[in-house]
Order: sequence, then structure tokens, then C-alpha cells
Amino acid sequence: MKNIIDKINRETFVISDHHFGHKNINKFEPIRIKRANELGYIDTEKMMIDRWNNVVGKDDTVLYLGDFAFSGVEKTLKKLNGNIVFIYGNHDKGNLSTEFIGVKGLHIQFNQDELIHSMDDKLYSGIIKEIDGKMIMFCHYPLEYYDKYDLAKEKIVNRISKLQEYYENFGCDLLIHGHVHSNYKDIPNHINVSCEYIDFIPKKIKELI
Repeated sequence: MKNIIDKINRETFVISDHHFGHKNINKFEPIRIKRANELGYIDTEKMMIDRWNNVVGKDDTVLYLGDFAFSGVEKTLKKLNGNIVFIYGNHDKGNLSTEFIGVKGLHIQFNQDELIHSMDDKLYSGIIKEIDGKMIMFCHYPLEYYDKYDLAKEKIVNRISKLQEYYENFGCDLLIHGHVHSNYKDIPNHINVSCEYIDFIPKKIKELI
């Protein structure tokens, strides 16, 4: 895994929360249909795939911050450019694939060493790494919470609590996350890369920081 973490740098793309194959996602996020219509698409998933491939090349690295697909994982991955390093989200259970590299546990690159913190939770996942002089945590969740759904889920609360502990212990400057889609409140030192929030276009880390 260390070689994989080494590949995460300022040129790496990040994005999250496409929910491919999720039948009801357009009801929760009507911005998808609105944006597809503006761009001349009938199929929102085709729109999202095209906007990904318009910027990501076949040899590029994409750090994906969770909730990729509810179904058709392998089929969708074959349509997308790039090599995906995958941080798990709360909806990824049962849909994990051998087609991408999954980050299990929290991987911390610090002073040329790599530390790994694990929990008895296969969806506990994240990376802490210094990029351009900033200690950055990449994970699925924001670390300050306002969602009643999440607060009712013990495993999600436990993940966030542990991630927050390591964020503070390693003096992180910035959190790059997904999970909240377009329902985002401005939180200091948090950057939301949910696909709806960044217009369905993967962003390079250097653009964000």
C-alpha cells in the first residue's frame, strides 16, 4: 500500500459520491437532472462519465472518496479513465470490487514512515499525507456533523470520532471529503468534493489547496 500512497500527490484527481446504479439518487439530488438537461443529456450517468473522462486520462490517478456505486461496479469502472485508489464510504458495503485499489484502515504517511490504524470495520478508510507543505486528511466524511441520519448510526459516529482524533493528533491543516453531496455547510478547513458540489468534474489536489 505504501507505493500506492506515494502516488497520491498534487496532480492526483479527487471526487466522490456518484452513487452509480442508485435508482432514487436523482430524487435526493435533483441538481443531477438539471445539470444533465443544461448539457443536453437525457442520461445523468452518461453525463457524469463524460465529465470524468473529459479531464482524467487513462494513466492518471484518481483518489475516490467513497459511495461509488450501488450496482454495476465493474461495468461502470470499465467506462472511466484513470487508475482509482478507493476510500470507502458508508454505502460501499456489498459493492466492493477487485477492479480498484481499496484503502483499508487509516494510512498515515509521516516523516517518510507509513502508519496504519485499523478498526473492526471494513468501511473505516482514509489517508493522511503531506502535500505542498500541508498535512491533509482524505476520507469520506466531514468531521463536524449536522446530519441526523449519520448521528443515528453507531458505526458512522465511531468512524468519524476516530478520524477526528487522528486529524488532530497529526496536526492536519485540511480535510478533503465527500458524503454530503450538495447539502453542504461551510466548515473551516474542509473541502467538499462530492460530485454535485464540483459540477461532476474531478479536481486535482493542487486546484483545491
